[in-house]
Amino acid sequence: MEKADLFNFPAFFNKRCREEFKEYGFRCKSGVFYRVTEDMFQSFRLHRSVSGTDCTVEFAVLPLCEGETVVKTRCGFYHIKEFEDDNSWFEHGRTVASEIECVEKMISYIKKYLIPFFGKSASAENAYKAVCEFQKEHSGYKDVFMADYSLYCMALKAKLYDKCMEHLLARKNHVLSAYSGNSECGELSPEYKKNIQKKISEIDFEIEKLEKGDFEYFSHMLEQNEAVARANLGIKRIV
Repeated sequence: MEKADLFNFPAFFNKRCREEFKEYGFRCKSGVFYRVTEDMFQSFRLHRSVSGTDCTVEFAVLPLCEGETVVKTRCGFYHIKEFEDDNSWFEHGRTVASEIECVEKMISYIKKYLIPFFGKSASAENAYKAVCEFQKEHSGYKDVFMADYSLYCMALKAKLYDKCMEHLLARKNHVLSAYSGNSECGELSPEYKKNIQKKISEIDFEIEKLEKGDFEYFSHMLEQNEAVARANLGIKRIV
């Protein structure tokens, strides 16, 4: 059988994705396929193991109001087989035929699961519901990860302020828990302590703004963040 030594697996995967998903508005940057729908950024990419014989498709759904972290090459750590509650990756042999079969299998999963999921996540309000549902039903969390900053930003954009408070408190507890755990492992650097204090101060500031009902502050913040994200993505308006 023909060996895969000269077969470029990632290049073939990217070629097939361009053929199949260009119609949905996806563009490719450094192996990451991305698009913007309403106020959301959606992306996916091929991730191969060191061994080179197994791989997966990682994906992300992010609100533009997350700001500077939304860039063309941003992707997530969710992987596509999680839709089937399966933590395994796709496997292939070291022949061209086996690698092509593997790519086509991944393409079929993107069509079956990811494209519909992206369709349900076109706006921050709908994406919040879709991602929460995914985390509860399919991800390793098996519940909503309330410390998820992206979810917090989606909730803000959707004006789900009660949920925003839950997310802020969860984020604060998450930061403090990490700090406590690291403290038990040894002496912490002044830089690390300063960074933790800064994060806690920022969270407390937003908690106070929510408690006071200062929604104009959040509206302005989200507007600024979206402008930064759109600049990063090279777009001036919704596409």
